[in-house]
Amino acid sequence: YRFKRDGRGWRVFATTEMMDIPVVTDRSLGVIGVDLNADHLAIAETDASGNCINAFSVPLVTYGKSTHRAEAIIGDAVASVVRYARKVGKPIVIEQLDFRQKKASLEGESRRYSRMLSYFSYGRIKAYFLSRGYRQGVAVHQVNPAFSSVVGRVKFMERYGLSVHQAAALVLARRLLGCSERHPPPVGCTHEQWRPRCLHRTCKEASEARVDVLGCGVEAAETGACSAAPAGKAETRTQSGSG
Repeated sequence: YRFKRDGRGWRVFATTEMMDIPVVTDRSLGVIGVDLNADHLAIAETDASGNCINAFSVPLVTYGKSTHRAEAIIGDAVASVVRYARKVGKPIVIEQLDFRQKKASLEGESRRYSRMLSYFSYGRIKAYFLSRGYRQGVAVHQVNPAFSSVVGRVKFMERYGLSVHQAAALVLARRLLGCSERHPPPVGCTHEQWRPRCLHRTCKEASEARVDVLGCGVEAAETGACSAAPAGKAETRTQSGSG
């Protein structure tokens, strides 16, 4: 310890060692993904195989609140998620992202919505998850959130009846488990080496999100069946048409 004198008087600074708290969560049971947003936390729980078994949202509105009030709101929201994770015995995964990137991603939805997320609240949310998770024996992991909202919208939102943010939380959870994000091929596609970035085009009736994410390439019938030729033939037909 040490003594220090400043304008307010004498202060005592003491240093202690942190206690080792046993981790009570197990990734083999599943994961709880958390997507941070301006006015709520989107939660998605998975089983060991990455299937969504529960999803909910925790209100988190700090816009216009005083510093102390915002800290209390953040603390209560994070505490409820950590408490749930400890109850089910599953670790938490949050996004590994700096504030500028997160704010830019929210501007795509609404500038007003983006302004609701402040640097203070965003930093506090991540810090509270790490500190409270440690004290409660709940492992907290961080993963790269790149394209999590887009992948969630295309693959999981309709399948599980999730909001776009809950679907993004599910993507984060699955990434920690190492699950595949490959989109299933179009209905009836017989392309032997189909992959998310092949030269096939999904039919025009397919969702815009699918086209953007997959980058596919050759028209299909109204049934959604892929009628594309092999990649080499598709390229030859494109080149000959350009002349």
